[in-house]
Amino acid sequence: MTTHKPNPNWDPNDPHGFHAGHGDHGAHHVVPAFTNRTVLVILLFFTILTVAFSRFEQSIASALMVTVPHWFNVGVAMFIALIKGTLVVLFFMHIKYDNKLNAVVLSTCLLGLMLFIGLTMLDLDKRQTVYDFKAAPMVAGGTQHQVKPKEIDELLELTRSNTPIVAYAKQRYVKEQGLREWIAQRDHLSAEAKKNLNLKKWLKDNKASKEPVDLDWQWIEARGEEIWQHEFDLHHAHGGHGHHVDAHASNANQTRERHGTTAHLFDADAPTDHQSHDSEHDAGHAEPEHTEGH
Repeated sequence: MTTHKPNPNWDPNDPHGFHAGHGDHGAHHVVPAFTNRTVLVILLFFTILTVAFSRFEQSIASALMVTVPHWFNVGVAMFIALIKGTLVVLFFMHIKYDNKLNAVVLSTCLLGLMLFIGLTMLDLDKRQTVYDFKAAPMVAGGTQHQVKPKEIDELLELTRSNTPIVAYAKQRYVKEQGLREWIAQRDHLSAEAKKNLNLKKWLKDNKASKEPVDLDWQWIEARGEEIWQHEFDLHHAHGGHGHHVDAHASNANQTRERHGTTAHLFDADAPTDHQSHDSEHDAGHAEPEHTEGH
């Protein structure tokens, strides 16, 4: 049986040899008391210097009636803090006497921290800036600042400003419909010709004409409002989907009780849309069945 001789260079306190060749083979370096006291005095000096510099800066600014940039004060304070931090790391954390790998790890971590903080500080001088598209008052539904205007909007003399998008769309629709009616009455157009009338082309041709026609915008807007109101009432009277709305039927706001069997429930063929609508209408008006008492 072969026996292995122990390695005379093997240190149980440093089995992987991390501290080989440094000091006394694995023993922690003991910093002299004088060095620690000197570093402490230097740190206290830089702390007093930081406070004194800020007061000195304020005094100079008041005496000379000048404004010292904010970044200058911050830069000097950060530079002093960097020196103090370096002294603490080198002497109090023993990085100066430790394995160089620890210094590399610490430097990498500090570099990453500086990158994260530095990237978030890129817009420091712009954070107080109020952009034009944010300066306007809040308007329900949004305004026209971010909406590209159509060519016909200028021809219809629409006002953009801070008009909400929905109200602006209504203004355009009112003027378009009113103008269509005005042109149809003026030129005695048929219903088909009025429907196919290209308003943008008509307005551009009229504007380029040597004798342009004066548009009666008051009549056009009044007539457009009538058309819009008529279509609005018609749409809501039909529940918004073109069908008759039963006042006794359930809707989005309330549920109404129904009695009786659904019409065409047991038919072999699927009911048509018209039959389904009639059955809902009849079920809404169905009277509850009464039984005579005995």
